[in-house]
Amino acid sequence: MASVIEENTPTAAIAPAPAKAANSRSPDFVPLPMKTKISMGIGESVQATYTVICGFFLNAYLLEIACLSPESVGMIQLVVGVVAALGDPFVGFLSDRTRTRWGRRRPWLLFASLPLGCFYFGIWNTLPADVSETGRFAFYLAMYLGISIGITCIQVQVSGQ
Repeated sequence: MASVIEENTPTAAIAPAPAKAANSRSPDFVPLPMKTKISMGIGESVQATYTVICGFFLNAYLLEIACLSPESVGMIQLVVGVVAALGDPFVGFLSDRTRTRWGRRRPWLLFASLPLGCFYFGIWNTLPADVSETGRFAFYLAMYLGISIGITCIQVQVSGQ
């Protein structure tokens, strides 16, 4: 009876699978050139910078420096989030149908960069104290929407390759 139990134990019946060599690659494997890795990293850093700055600093800036009410800041975040949710697929649809001598993606990257920089510069400018709450709301909403759309135009191209 003891021999039957020993034969049915999992440790005696199952041997570990041999480990695969760390440097084994498929025959079709071609490493990416360093230039491509750096270019893709720079493109992805735009999204990371946007996420960090808007996530950590924008709300505090809009509340404390720009003197917007919490309701206005929440509404700006809501509107920008909805526009981003609808705009990302739309920009992807448009860029897939873009045909230029520069290719499908390059014009989006080139022509979104300058407006994105202008909107980014604009959002960190404090308006004069005599501007009404509605005026400040409209200004910061427009700046944040411009940044969001600019980021979308760049990021969809980088991530969609």
